[in-house]
Amino acid sequence: EPPADAEHLYAIVYSGSLLASWTPGQSGPESWQLLSVFPAAGSGSWGLPATQTGFVLHDAFIASGSTLLLQTVDASGMLSAGVETTVLTEPRLRISEVSFSTASGSGAWIEIENTGEQQTDLAAFHFGIGRALVGIGEDDEEVPVEPGGFLVLDIPDGIHANDEEISLLFADTMIDHISLADVPVGVSIGRSESGSIL
Repeated sequence: EPPADAEHLYAIVYSGSLLASWTPGQSGPESWQLLSVFPAAGSGSWGLPATQTGFVLHDAFIASGSTLLLQTVDASGMLSAGVETTVLTEPRLRISEVSFSTASGSGAWIEIENTGEQQTDLAAFHFGIGRALVGIGEDDEEVPVEPGGFLVLDIPDGIHANDEEISLLFADTMIDHISLADVPVGVSIGRSESGSIL
């Protein structure tokens, strides 16, 4: 039987770099992963360790609508069918509003705004608060945000307003952040288009 495919493959081009993340398929000794992009960029394909969960290609010239294909390769050289995703180019997302209603952090929320011209699935994104990392999507759930749209997310209880900052992340890359020192308890704060606190 062919080896198991990876899951939850997502890819974006951000600030000129191709960023991809996924959950590897089950793999045995001497297995590996083959990542390919169509149309080809640079070498067009890369061999990766079986346990690798992400990939970064700097100075990537990826056309809008390009496809990323990830396959598992077992010790005998047999390829899985592969999982693919359309590469999202230069998503324009920002943290537009934050609220901490109590000092304990309960009832807190964060609002994400899509300022771009393309629908963006936030399933592969996370937000970091202090040392906590919180996923936006679960399993195969899509979390679409339309152009000009907003998404409000609950912040887990126990996150305090005196933590350093909230960051919006794709894999390990920071897309946006806001200092929590500027967030008074009991008041929601927003940001202007220039990024200044309102």
